[in-house]
Amino acid sequence: MILGRARERAHIASLVQAMRGGRSFALLVEGPAGIGKSTLLDDAVAHAGDVRVLRTRGFEGETDLPYAGLLELAGPILPLADALPEPQRLALHGALALADAPPGDRFAVPAALLALLGAAAEDGPLLVVADDVHWLDAATREALLFAARRASWEGLGVLLAARDGDGEPIEAPGLDRLALEALDRDSALALVRDAPGDPGPPLAPVAIEAVVDAGAGNPLALLELRRRLTPEERAGEVDPVAPLRAGSALHDSFARRLEALADPARLALCVVAAAGHAPPGTVERALAALDVPAGALDAARDAGLLSGDATAPALRHPLLAAAAYHDQPASARRAAHRALAGAVADPARRAWHLAHAATGPDAEAADALAAAARDARARGAHVEAARAGVRAAELTPDPAQRAGRELEAAVDATLGGQLALAGELADRAARHAPAPESAATAELVRARVDMRTGDPLGGARRVEALAEQAAAVGQDAAAGMLLLEAAMAHMVGGDTGALLELAGRARAAAAAAGAHEVEMLAGLATGSTLVALGRRVEGEPLLDAAAPIFAAADPLAQTAELVAMGATALAWLERFDEAERVCERMVDAARRAGAPGRLVYPLDVRAQVRWRRGRWAAALADADEAVRLARETGQVPLLAATLPTLARAEAGIGRVDAARDHGAEALALAETAGGAATAMQARAALGFAELTAGRADAALAWLDAAAQTTRARGYEPATTLMAGDHVEALLRAGRREDAERETAALADAAVRTGGAWAAAVAARCRAMLDDDAPPPPPVAMPFEQARADLVVGERLRRARRRAEARSPLEAALAAFERLGAEPWAARAVGELRATGGEHAAATPPTPVAELTPHELQVALLVADGLTNREVAAALFLSPKTIEHHVGAIMRKLDLRSRTQLATLLGGEREPVEA
Repeated sequence: MILGRARERAHIASLVQAMRGGRSFALLVEGPAGIGKSTLLDDAVAHAGDVRVLRTRGFEGETDLPYAGLLELAGPILPLADALPEPQRLALHGALALADAPPGDRFAVPAALLALLGAAAEDGPLLVVADDVHWLDAATREALLFAARRASWEGLGVLLAARDGDGEPIEAPGLDRLALEALDRDSALALVRDAPGDPGPPLAPVAIEAVVDAGAGNPLALLELRRRLTPEERAGEVDPVAPLRAGSALHDSFARRLEALADPARLALCVVAAAGHAPPGTVERALAALDVPAGALDAARDAGLLSGDATAPALRHPLLAAAAYHDQPASARRAAHRALAGAVADPARRAWHLAHAATGPDAEAADALAAAARDARARGAHVEAARAGVRAAELTPDPAQRAGRELEAAVDATLGGQLALAGELADRAARHAPAPESAATAELVRARVDMRTGDPLGGARRVEALAEQAAAVGQDAAAGMLLLEAAMAHMVGGDTGALLELAGRARAAAAAAGAHEVEMLAGLATGSTLVALGRRVEGEPLLDAAAPIFAAADPLAQTAELVAMGATALAWLERFDEAERVCERMVDAARRAGAPGRLVYPLDVRAQVRWRRGRWAAALADADEAVRLARETGQVPLLAATLPTLARAEAGIGRVDAARDHGAEALALAETAGGAATAMQARAALGFAELTAGRADAALAWLDAAAQTTRARGYEPATTLMAGDHVEALLRAGRREDAERETAALADAAVRTGGAWAAAVAARCRAMLDDDAPPPPPVAMPFEQARADLVVGERLRRARRRAEARSPLEAALAAFERLGAEPWAARAVGELRATGGEHAAATPPTPVAELTPHELQVALLVADGLTNREVAAALFLSPKTIEHHVGAIMRKLDLRSRTQLATLLGGEREPVEA
């Protein structure tokens, strides 16, 4: 019987019931040790009925064993992995050491786990339960949290429990949390009064009250405090308040129970605690090696301290295990680990036991841990590889070898997202490294950490210095690549002068070395930057020369972001087919590789291209997916860069509140990281949102600030698409002279760059300023063309040429409705009515208006002819979730077939020929 948890039990029961109906859920139960998290999870499993349950648990001794928790969780359903797409099957089998697999994206295993759980849920609802998540190995925890966040309609429940207030909090954005609080006083009184399994006489009221006061509502503390009472205290003959201390009650109580055992039993329990979740027979073999009698654990079992059978004994609670281990002398703990090292077959377990048994530098333990690090690295578990590498370095007697292992651990820490540790290890390796090349490698790791942790310019200076060292000894190809890396550090910061200077040096160094690929990459960086600065004549040939790089675009390559940047430059040049073709290659390749983390940037660029081309549904879908994946994979710089794209797409269709939220979030992230270019894009998107909402003054505040950056940096107007917004906001705010000055600047830029968009928008702005100005020329960007038609119609209506005004206003309205630009369509309707014309019946709502961005992405892939299973693999979701979305899409759009859907979305698809 569970006391005082009616609300929590009812909440979990409702989630499980909804899961039976196909809904998924993910819930993280949090609370201090002993508060009843495990009991609540056990209760949920006990009342799950015929629901299939998969369980795993974290153990303190297994936090450094890669995918130990995943193997326990997925073991019962691993045969289903054979039916997964090959990249996911290989990623999963490689992680669990079931097969060799090439290194892939960091999030390939999490995506594979979600696919596996989705496959298991196809036969009925599935409940995944993970206890002590704070002690799961990092690779398992990352995979489990990723799968939990993306669970949707597969009938999958993920129920997690983690201790709070003890070490690092569990970072689980997107998951619901349930904080377990202390029991209410009545429940605590009932628990102490009627404690289960206590054969002693009832407690006196004064004793009950004392225990309840000291236990502070913690169920385990209450039971342990009750157990500690002497017969006199139980009877109320002695005041028990003094010896009861809430803060240390649990540890003290467990320690006293252990002290009552004989020395062999305590040593045996230390072995059990150190063994953790070891295979059956491990403890028996270790105890035999220590000459501990086979019956040494009997007294502990009789005292209720153990669970499990004789081949796999386990202490009943993690706090009891901690007391059994840490309260023993260091010599006893080392002896236990030495015995366990000889009792286990798994190399990683043996390595860590040897490490715990070491008293100083130990070559055997260090070599074993270095091997464990290599194995973890090969399986994509970089956090565990880093931890093993750190300890291996600490135990390595030879200084040069120690520095090498510190460097390897630093690289693993970087790949695992532990940047602070990576920087510390790089500094340590630099101090220990006797060889210049090792010192240079350490400095490079340190620089890369700086570039990812808020000091990109400092990191770039370090890399530049390393490039000069390489060039001094004739390593021109290496120097070119390092200079290119330093140049890219300025991409987010927006220092185009530094970027051009470094990329130019990189290109020259690569050319001298005959490193043609590096030369093309450096030319691509240079050309993209020149285009951003409006220097088309200089920049465009460099983009053309990079055609082989574009044709072989690989999202898993180190240079993938540079290729996506080049695709953005093609879009600025209005070479939309080529830009989208590059993005299509990268998106398709990342999906095929099962690499969600590498999709973010190409999706974002493709969204920008599609928005400009007037395919707003597809643009919104891409931008939304890019933001979700950036958030779910923890790529903060990319999240900041993708949010403005999403904000602009949302603003255009009238979702202004969402646009404001996403634009503000982008701005906050950009300002924290010092990303001037990203901040500029965020302000431009926020200005567009406010202009769309009809709030010219608010729009002007954002657009003025963005314009300051574009002027200071010399950016080509097409990089932000904000010039026309700025002029319109200035006019609406009564700042005519400023509007005239901005229009003249835009017209000059159009002449200088030859950009059709700039020329058309400059003409539109002149038409707003001067009723006698010629009409704007046509432009191959539907939204901008519609805005030009709207301006012409407004001007004719003001001149009382109402009949003439109707034609451009009707064209503008039709285009806005096609795009789903509802606020702009409403403005066109108002103008039409002012001409005395009748607004024809609205065209059918666009998919943008009817579907969520997530549904749009599903619909687009279905319209391309993919099956539900293929769509699921592409979007890292389950087939059941896709089936649910397809059903919702068909109902919302009143369609009966996929062919009808393909026809409806034809304008959004327009596949680009390779």
